[in-house]
Amino acid sequence: EDRGGNIWVGTEGGLACIRKDGNVRAFAGAQGLPSNFINHVTEDSSGTLWIATSAGLCRWEGNEQSLAAAPAQGNASRPWFKVFRSEGAPTDNIIDALAIAADQSIWLGTDNGLGKFHHEKFQALPEAERLPGKNVSALLVTHDQILWVGTATGLFRLQENKLSAFTKANGFPD
Repeated sequence: EDRGGNIWVGTEGGLACIRKDGNVRAFAGAQGLPSNFINHVTEDSSGTLWIATSAGLCRWEGNEQSLAAAPAQGNASRPWFKVFRSEGAPTDNIIDALAIAADQSIWLGTDNGLGKFHHEKFQALPEAERLPGKNVSALLVTHDQILWVGTATGLFRLQENKLSAFTKANGFPD
């Protein structure tokens, strides 16, 4: 739910917004998404909506007024999204999970590991190279800025640039 009370839902067919009044607005490739496979939607503390897709990271460029005026299937002539793609960065563009840090940087869970996006740039992360599993499927930033990372090989905590594992080897369930 965004701060305007709208519910945003990502599907394999695109992005849907269920407005407070019950009307639905749908967005897909024709409206500027790089892929119809939407894996995660989150809002940062400034109210910006971020969308993880199988072909890059997107930022919603609309607002409450433009959303209210949009036709049910969006409007292809309006730029609804700004797309960011990783070019040569350590992460790939299949983004499965997002988490927003206090400094407004975005942690990215990808099929190729953990990444970070800040000031409209993808950043290399030395600590991410230590993740035993590359497929990051879940992320959470806690109120005290600890990053929790879920992968196929276990759960990891990144705190003050130190990576701790919670795996079967130390008692974590399979």
